[in-house]
Amino acid sequence: MSHDVFAQAIVHANSWVGAVADELDADEDRGYRALRATLHVLRDRLTVEGAAHLSAQFPLVIRGTFYEGWDPSAVPQKMHTDEFLDRVRSEANLQSADEAHHAVRAVMSVMWEHLTPGALAHVTAQLPADLQALIS
Repeated sequence: MSHDVFAQAIVHANSWVGAVADELDADEDRGYRALRATLHVLRDRLTVEGAAHLSAQFPLVIRGTFYEGWDPSAVPQKMHTDEFLDRVRSEANLQSADEAHHAVRAVMSVMWEHLTPGALAHVTAQLPADLQALIS
């Protein structure tokens, strides 16, 4: 890969972070924390196959963030909405479940904008109804 490919990958990742930050009406640090936390918790709820299918559509740097610290032998981790939001709240260093809910909705809005509906439908089909409602 040439330097230009990496430079473009960083630009693309920054556009995702910026879009999440805009959705949250927050700075890019908070946008990144929300994106990273939501991706990690979602990844841990999915099967290995589901995580691979979803991440294949991510920009290069976002894909790296998605897989950072992943233990594929420990998935899928069963959780419902309250547990999902609590993990996002904790990992993103947010103050409340409401903030976590807003963060997840912001990240999902960006994902729905950038990914194919088929990829997201494949992911949501793996989740219980309460989590489907959260990320749809």
